[in-house]
Amino acid sequence: MQDLRRSAPDVQQSFLEIVQKGMPGVGMPETQRPMVDLARVRVLDPVALRTYIGDGNFGGRYQRPDEEMQALWQTAVEETRALLTGSWGEG
Repeated sequence: MQDLRRSAPDVQQSFLEIVQKGMPGVGMPETQRPMVDLARVRVLDPVALRTYIGDGNFGGRYQRPDEEMQALWQTAVEETRALLTGSWGEG
């Protein structure tokens, strides 16, 4: 039986390489996907929702520049930190 603890770093490294470089021969669509109808999404059962959404993109571009993603994450961290360290609704 394969030692899974030994193979985990290899799997993790492979995953990181795919995330950083992409899959060979596979590119992200250049077009922006139209936004899904959120009112429709709310009433669909899981099977119908998966069919409707398809690839999981609810709308917008499939890939953003690293600078935009870093700014997005920075804002998310700052807002989350403010919620965790704030007054929790007092006052």
